[in-house]
Amino acid sequence: MVEIKVSIIIPVYNAENYIEDSINSVLCQTYSNIEIIVVNDGSTDRSQEICEKLLQKDNRIVLVSKINEGAGKARLIGVKRSRGDYICFLDADDIMEPYFVEKMLVALEHNNADLVECSYCIFYKNTLKKHEIFEKNQIYGREQFRNNIIANTIIDGNEAVVLWNKIYRKRLIDQYVEIYAANILEDYLFNMQYYLGVEKYVYLNEELIRYRVTEDSLSRKYNPELANELKKIIPLKEQYMKKYCMNDSKYQKKHATWYLNYIYNYLKSGIMQHGFVERTKSVIKDPRTISAAHTVPDHFLAKDINMNRYNICIIRIYFAGMMFWIKRKLYRVKKLTNLL
Repeated sequence: MVEIKVSIIIPVYNAENYIEDSINSVLCQTYSNIEIIVVNDGSTDRSQEICEKLLQKDNRIVLVSKINEGAGKARLIGVKRSRGDYICFLDADDIMEPYFVEKMLVALEHNNADLVECSYCIFYKNTLKKHEIFEKNQIYGREQFRNNIIANTIIDGNEAVVLWNKIYRKRLIDQYVEIYAANILEDYLFNMQYYLGVEKYVYLNEELIRYRVTEDSLSRKYNPELANELKKIIPLKEQYMKKYCMNDSKYQKKHATWYLNYIYNYLKSGIMQHGFVERTKSVIKDPRTISAAHTVPDHFLAKDINMNRYNICIIRIYFAGMMFWIKRKLYRVKKLTNLL
């Protein structure tokens, strides 16, 4: 029997400190019929040089170089170049355990599933922390997947939506995923589209991925484009809520809470950036924010917004942001102390 080919796509941008370990973890997979599509997204460090060196060692590596457009666009290039029946994604600073592809593929094929997901370890230096989605293995049909996965990730965001702990069917990506974001909510947007085609889902409660935490992780940085990107994504999300048949008042409240939490975290992370007051006032006075506050009046931001107490709301966000900033400073001091 001819083995099924799996395409592993790795977007790379200025990852010289980690990319060799990441690619080597893929080369060491116990399942060998893979292709590794490394997309260098306009790196300005030694990433290209390191990838070219690895390319000489193993002909399963495909290296694509392009101008910098963001991780989402890099993944799109990788998907277009892929030849596998299945697709998985790996960030350039993360590590695959040797059995990742083999175990995930067996689970997917044996159950005739459209998506398989595993637990993972979050690591920093020598510290590992297991992250479980469920306490034991799960197999869900469409309705269970909708109620347990889509509801908790896409709708209300209780569980993070990531790409790198899953294996996808290439034909479903081609059929359902039409939009690739750049660097903002790209994992969320991809999965929101793909989930529409999932009829059967499998979860493996095994830590088969190591997710590296770095100070420079995009998820830890203030992104000035988030508010504008949310304005584009929210109408699309609402369209998909209708397609999922998850558009009643219960899910609208979850959706509104998700939105308010996002803007709260966005605003508090930007208190040290120029224009904090003007930016915050603009966002909390936006009709979409006001509508969300009316939908979930018990949200901690909603009371002030609904009573037009915008200045109090700004002060509340400012002090939360100050605590956030102080914690980041303490983290950096601790990190520097450990290096000395």
